[in-house]
Amino acid sequence: MKARWSVLTALVCGLLASGSVHAVTLEEIQAAIQQRGAAWTAGENSIWNRPLSDRRGLVGTILEGNNADVPAATSELQALPGSFDWRSQAMVTPVKDQGQCGSCWAFAAVGALESSLLVNQAVVGVVPDLSEQFVVSYNLTNHGCNGGSLGNVSNFLQKVGDPLEECKPYAATSRKLPRPCQEWRDQAAGIGAWGPVAKDVNALKAAVYQGPVATGFYVFEDFYAYTGGVYTHVSGELLGGHAILVVGWDDADQCFIVKNSWGPDWGESGYFRIAYSQMLNEVDFGADSVAYVNPWTID
Repeated sequence: MKARWSVLTALVCGLLASGSVHAVTLEEIQAAIQQRGAAWTAGENSIWNRPLSDRRGLVGTILEGNNADVPAATSELQALPGSFDWRSQAMVTPVKDQGQCGSCWAFAAVGALESSLLVNQAVVGVVPDLSEQFVVSYNLTNHGCNGGSLGNVSNFLQKVGDPLEECKPYAATSRKLPRPCQEWRDQAAGIGAWGPVAKDVNALKAAVYQGPVATGFYVFEDFYAYTGGVYTHVSGELLGGHAILVVGWDDADQCFIVKNSWGPDWGESGYFRIAYSQMLNEVDFGADSVAYVNPWTID
């Protein structure tokens, strides 16, 4: 399976380097949605209105297929509700904006850690706001704004942890300077352990039921124009891997509820819904899902 991801990554890099990726128009996307009877809307938004070169820079997750061989859900899984959303319990931190930096992998992982702290009551009476920039700058097994994997960043959050945003404010850069605050070790939070989640609808739902889950998928051009509804890929070329945070699901609409890192003006107030079916096609939603347990803090 890893060979497949390497081929896809090489293909995307080659396309971007050559400039041969077709810039699909908004009208073409809207026509494709109507033709296929898709249940989502496309229009101008804070991301679509950026130059194509800027949009390309928003996808920076290296999908390695680390959960490709994890056993799928079985009948032993607990009975799950037909819909669930951690936002209704105030267990999801506010939507952030990664800016012009391929750091989605850091935002997804830090968002998962923040939610894990809330769900497990590791922090009480305060909404954690941890530093994505610390992770982007110092997780040296990843590549800063040039991309990273969810496995590598999860190892970093387990071994090193992450201080507060104010200790190392986000700057959308790979640079290490300026240094974080001197007391960063004293305010760090991290995860006790993490593991892959099978790329399977029921397995991902069961994992999300324990806490929001960072996962990845492949972004096509039409996704940038998403303004609402249940996304399914209808048009455009592959641009790269992207990491996000799954916070819930809705069986009535056959979809997952997902927190993005493109700011609150994109999509559904910074969120999107994506059909379960997108786990089984070229979108590959649910690739490299990671579940966090036993978060820790240093008081």
